[in-house]
Amino acid sequence: MIILLQTGSKINQMEKVTRYLFSILWVFVALLSKDVSSAICGQERSAKDIYHIKDQKHSHHKHALGSSLQTALGNLAMDIQKEKRKKGNGKSNRIVGGSDVNDPTGGRLCWQVMMQLNGRLGSVRCGGSIIGSRTILTAAHCVSTNRGSGPGGAIFPASMMEIMVGALDEAYNGSNPQHGAANCARKFDVAKIIRHPDYSKTTLNNDIALLVLTDDINLDSTCACPVCLQRRNPVPGEWCINSGFGQESESGEGDNNPLPFKYIYQQILQNYEDPRCQYDSSTDGNDFVCAGGVAGIDNCYGDSGGPLVCHSQTSNTYYQVGLVSYGQFECGSGDGSRYTNVIRYLDWIVANSNGNVAIA
Repeated sequence: MIILLQTGSKINQMEKVTRYLFSILWVFVALLSKDVSSAICGQERSAKDIYHIKDQKHSHHKHALGSSLQTALGNLAMDIQKEKRKKGNGKSNRIVGGSDVNDPTGGRLCWQVMMQLNGRLGSVRCGGSIIGSRTILTAAHCVSTNRGSGPGGAIFPASMMEIMVGALDEAYNGSNPQHGAANCARKFDVAKIIRHPDYSKTTLNNDIALLVLTDDINLDSTCACPVCLQRRNPVPGEWCINSGFGQESESGEGDNNPLPFKYIYQQILQNYEDPRCQYDSSTDGNDFVCAGGVAGIDNCYGDSGGPLVCHSQTSNTYYQVGLVSYGQFECGSGDGSRYTNVIRYLDWIVANSNGNVAIA
């Protein structure tokens, strides 16, 4: 057809130029429409990434890695925590055992964020992950008061939530740069909270939520990057990474002050078949990824909503498979940690992200 056109009726020069310009414009529009998070997702900004550091160490770490206790949230928030501890079979939103991220540039695990209520110093509420320039992924119970009507309880007002990007420890509040990545850390306000409509505070099924920020995160900065979302389920035995600013022990006594940004390696376990990954009859185990199960290595209070990421050797990127939901017993008990199965909710995430998130 092209040959016939060229020999039968010559296309004038202007038409050629016009078609060429339109083709360039089409490529440009296609590039703009491709979400940034899918183009550069899952790549740490540090020279040596966490996954390959693991190759130089034993798989089981002896140090304490923690998620943070909500120490300054006030009576209401403390009541919520206590209720979550009593829920079901003593399930809790709970990191213990591991290593400090220890990167002043904020480049390692740069998708991690810290969520606070009202930005009170030390009032770490939960963790989360950057999945788009304005979109944070976290747990539904992190945005829920546990009170009010309905199976999921009431949702905190978005105006109470603040997101810390580039924090080096739990003390960062947006106005104390010594606790954040130099020339990079920043506090963001939340414009909207989107909780999964079928979230249950009783069973913790559908424990997932999105936070829409008022401003864009600079994803080209040294301390902020999106984590990939992929339709790939990790296999039992695979090693993945969980991180957070949480408490380093069940009691919190003797923990570092302020609590540092830390990480642990978690091995994926088999739901139901592994005795460390059992569920009561009211909880759908398919909603969760079970990982860890090593005594003294766990997430803990304040780590809820934080990411469980696995490493793709094919693309050399990190993709999120879970977010911290609950544990059956006290932090570091040796029972498997339950992470909301992010892969199961990818369509819901994309549908509710207003074009800000894409599947890599």
